[in-house]
Amino acid sequence: MVAFAAPLAWAEQLDWQKDNKGYFTTYTFEWKNFAGQPQTIKFKTESQTAERAHQTDKSFLLDEALEIKYEKAQREARIRSGSGGSVVPYQSRNGNVGYRYSGDTNRARAIIESIERRSNSAMEDYLQQKNYRLKENGRIESDYQSMARDNFLEIRPLARAIQRQTRGMDVRETMNYTLAFLQSIPYETIQPRQGDRGNYIFNSPLTLISDNKGDCDEKSLAFGTIMRILYPNLEMGIVLVPGHAFVAMDIPSEEGDILLPTDRGNLVVAEPVGPAYIPVGKIHANSQRLLARGAQFREIPRRF
Repeated sequence: MVAFAAPLAWAEQLDWQKDNKGYFTTYTFEWKNFAGQPQTIKFKTESQTAERAHQTDKSFLLDEALEIKYEKAQREARIRSGSGGSVVPYQSRNGNVGYRYSGDTNRARAIIESIERRSNSAMEDYLQQKNYRLKENGRIESDYQSMARDNFLEIRPLARAIQRQTRGMDVRETMNYTLAFLQSIPYETIQPRQGDRGNYIFNSPLTLISDNKGDCDEKSLAFGTIMRILYPNLEMGIVLVPGHAFVAMDIPSEEGDILLPTDRGNLVVAEPVGPAYIPVGKIHANSQRLLARGAQFREIPRRF
């Protein structure tokens, strides 16, 4: 995922502390809001909850996913090949599965289609365990809905702390408060381990908070999950553009807001990634250019 230079003001985190004392871990964040005023938020979670979040952050190796598909294809080919012809799966250099066949072409095509369905299903089962999903075009993407459900309880103490700090604010003001908080958290994307091909990992919102670092889709998921807790009936979701992610919500628009047209109506965008302070209704110019190339919308589920 990509990070952008600041079009407005640089986000500034003043302090971050994590105090692990037995049963509870207390987090303290200090940052400057959009007006440059210092802000402080403090909350605690069960220590084992943070430890569990680290242990259960889902990662997978692309090679491992493709190997699962290949092994399933081999088993299915042995079952379905017979005297009328045979199908032999093979792996190309990039790990994708191809097929060689002999005998009747139509029969071979039907066998290959059956093998593909079953081997893709095996790979999908593996990906679902890791909170990823296989799309119809064969691409793999994060399953944001599953991740939001999995992390609802873990991130609730932070959401309630934000609720206390923003008492008396309207929806947009509360969102801007939360955006500034997340934008001030240092940006860092997960790098594959040396020697791993396609090592994908997506950190949970609580790991983002516990480690005090994250990238665009991790911050977007954290923002969306927090907002879902604060506003259970609000339409919102993750906006995916090439190499980047932000969010969009069904709130009243204001003049100058950038809107995302969807089948649910026009949604107001927001960009939690930082390092720029960008309020609700605005995104970076680079994000606007990516948005013009097309976007996909992944709803944050209403029920957890």
